[in-house]
Amino acid sequence: GGLYTACGVQVKDGHVIKVSHLNTYVIGSYMEHRLGEKQIKTIAIVLRSEQATFSCVMCCDGTTVRLPAEHSIHSDHFNFEYGTATITCQIKSSCLTPTHVAITASDAPTTFQYNFTICISAMFDYKNVLNLVQSMEMFRLLGAQRVVIYKTNCDSNTQKVLDYYEKNGFVEIIPWTITKHINVSRGWEINKSPGRLHYFGQIPALNDCVYRYMYQSRYVALHDMDELILPIKVKTWTELLPQLEDMLNYEQDKWKNIQGVNILNYINRVPNPPNYFSNFKIIVNPRLVLKATVHGLLDSVNGKPLVWVSNSIAHMYHFKHFTYPPNTKLVRDDHLWDYANDLIPAVSKVLQASRLIEA
Repeated sequence: GGLYTACGVQVKDGHVIKVSHLNTYVIGSYMEHRLGEKQIKTIAIVLRSEQATFSCVMCCDGTTVRLPAEHSIHSDHFNFEYGTATITCQIKSSCLTPTHVAITASDAPTTFQYNFTICISAMFDYKNVLNLVQSMEMFRLLGAQRVVIYKTNCDSNTQKVLDYYEKNGFVEIIPWTITKHINVSRGWEINKSPGRLHYFGQIPALNDCVYRYMYQSRYVALHDMDELILPIKVKTWTELLPQLEDMLNYEQDKWKNIQGVNILNYINRVPNPPNYFSNFKIIVNPRLVLKATVHGLLDSVNGKPLVWVSNSIAHMYHFKHFTYPPNTKLVRDDHLWDYANDLIPAVSKVLQASRLIEA
């Protein structure tokens, strides 16, 4: 059958379902009527040494009820690392007729599937193929292991590149179909870009991404495709984050017929005017985020503040055509070229694999 949801969550149908970050595998959940009080019993396989604790999340009439679960590991494990377990969820008056149940970890993980994940909200009418590939490969060089893209639509060449990355497991595509329901704005100023929701629904997508990867990724970066946060003294975010907690021909001949902006040509920086709001982007510990927005956070756990990063440690690079007064003195900044020896062959490899250029 097709995909369906319960209480707003995609239902996982399968004979073996992994429980979040744990080494626990759910086989099936069943209603237990024999013991006086109704219960849901789940048969599972667990790693005995992990000593996991579980919660039951039950879907009742479109709302979720979370309760602690009890579990027992069957004694017939024969000293193997894994054993059979029965996980028991009590049926309470707040949810007498659950339609679905999820077994989740009741504690926050200490290990994560990904170290860095990047959230890209609102890919709409996208056809900037070269910038897409360059951005993906720069994200990889900086240490990202996962990029999440909320996609409304794109052209066929962009789709070839997305298919390549999705097949390799680097990109997760979230279909962003809000435009079927709401007339979205194409900008952030309501008087200039009419619509009923800010900039393609960017903010709900960002918040969904933070929550979706809260317990899958140690850090989450909230980015646009034409933005990069580049460390100054080290080369990767992996090296940068713990501190806080030969000239090349860059116009590659093989790329000349690929639609899109070549970010390696952007080496002149427009200075930030004094006393002017400067856009900034964040890399967050998602487990401290309550509400994310385009620039920063609206709310965080225990009011944890953002750490402002000195421009001697990292810069945010935004690659686009800016308008500025004619007497503005541009600043040459070719730090991106420090990555070019690795970036150029990586981009060409993807374009070849996507059959957009000859090998």
